[in-house]
Amino acid sequence: MAGFTQTGRSLSLRQLTAHARRGPPSWVPAGAFWTLNFQLNRYWIKPGFYLGFAPAFLAWVDSMGQYADFNALVSAGHASFARASIGLALNAAGAYVAFASGEPRITDRGLLLEPARINIVANNRDDAHASILLTDVTRAATAPADSPAGDGFGKVITQGGATNASHAFFITSGPIAGQRDAISVAFKYTASARYLRVSISDNVSSVHACWIDLLTGAVSDVTAGAAVSVTNLANGWMLLSLITGLWPATQSSNQVSIIVSQAMGSTTRVAGSYRMWAGQYERAADFSTSPIITNGLPAARAADALTFTVPPLTGNVEAVYADDSTEAFSLPAGPWAIPARTKPYKSISGMQP
Repeated sequence: MAGFTQTGRSLSLRQLTAHARRGPPSWVPAGAFWTLNFQLNRYWIKPGFYLGFAPAFLAWVDSMGQYADFNALVSAGHASFARASIGLALNAAGAYVAFASGEPRITDRGLLLEPARINIVANNRDDAHASILLTDVTRAATAPADSPAGDGFGKVITQGGATNASHAFFITSGPIAGQRDAISVAFKYTASARYLRVSISDNVSSVHACWIDLLTGAVSDVTAGAAVSVTNLANGWMLLSLITGLWPATQSSNQVSIIVSQAMGSTTRVAGSYRMWAGQYERAADFSTSPIITNGLPAARAADALTFTVPPLTGNVEAVYADDSTEAFSLPAGPWAIPARTKPYKSISGMQP
């Protein structure tokens, strides 16, 4: 009898039945009949499940009847991806990997999907810009190549002992009343300066601040309403993310200030050096996204847009994230714009009804 076409060859009903009897790979969750495993870059559908329904879905599988990679999934017409800019994504080793425009950000942590964002720090890889204010602070002209992205911009910052010493990023557009902003910056301990105070001010009366211990990654004295997180990166770097509380009023400008502090919670400045990389300020944002490198002007990263065709007869869809947390979706068959999240998708599976 006539069979179904799979990757250029015809499968008989007997062959399809044999494929259907094979157990799923070990990385497929129990009860799933299709799985997108971005962490492994493997995609599986239960062979023979669509007999009598939609045999075209068998184009997913390779010649062994089980696997394909992401490009094969897109080529078969079951998914599409777009991002009109370059982007960075963190891998399991704590290093940032660069991806070209239009390339999905898949690492060994999974697939990163983020909304469009703008970094309004005009130059986060050098100090040769009017918006960067250095008071009794110098920044080395060159840097070792061990920055989180290996780009040579993780330079040494040295603060003197002046009472007004500060490394600041001046933002010419101010905060908006009732909204939050997000800043993120990577630091590294150099055995000279241990404690930093990082603050965001509206240059009028509102300040959101925290202290970070560069040796341990601990934070303290976080302003009420603000939120802070620290992510360990490769080569002893750590990424600090500070989300402001709600701004009480709209202002014309604001700035981020970094000072070397005498101790956690202390506003007394002391001399010392530390490493810094990729300062980022995201306006009207309640979470930080991956670093956007700037070089003289604010820069944008376009949104990641992944659309997947949900097969018919799918029950609940379960997503597993890089931190092993899960989320359930109830979806109709057809195109699904997979939503952006703050952490990578490890896998997405369609469960049996």
